[in-house]
Amino acid sequence: MLRGKIKDDQKGIGGFFFDTPVLLLIIVVIMIFTTSLYQVYVPIQKEKDRIAQDRTCIALKNNLQNYPQILDESSEKFSIEKLDSLEKENLNSYLKLDSDYSYNISFELLESSERWFFGNDLTSEENSEVGISSYQIPTHMVDEGGFSHLGKLKVSVWRG
Repeated sequence: MLRGKIKDDQKGIGGFFFDTPVLLLIIVVIMIFTTSLYQVYVPIQKEKDRIAQDRTCIALKNNLQNYPQILDESSEKFSIEKLDSLEKENLNSYLKLDSDYSYNISFELLESSERWFFGNDLTSEENSEVGISSYQIPTHMVDEGGFSHLGKLKVSVWRG
């Protein structure tokens, strides 16, 4: 009795082979959706990282402008004498930069091209492939005699 019912049933003749095109279509749609999502997510994440790096650069510049070890007490300008004696370790401990970032700080007197560098070397080959955020401002620098000179402060930050 059971045999006759199975033999007369004509609905399941194709079986799995009718479901295969639908299954493949679903897989293709999921792959296209995932790829599209990835194409949107990656640029947004890169932009967020760049903005965070820019904010870190500006925060580093602000911290540097308030660092009492390099400011002249009477004028609140950068002291050339203190820049000459500044040690990298003291600067690193004050700045407290996140370990994900590397930095380069340079002071330059415009009239004499005298320069002071702190941090990592900016001209290395590995930095050419990395996005660098830089912030540059004019500054006044005071010499030992109390005379003010025009200078430039440049802060650069990158992921390293």
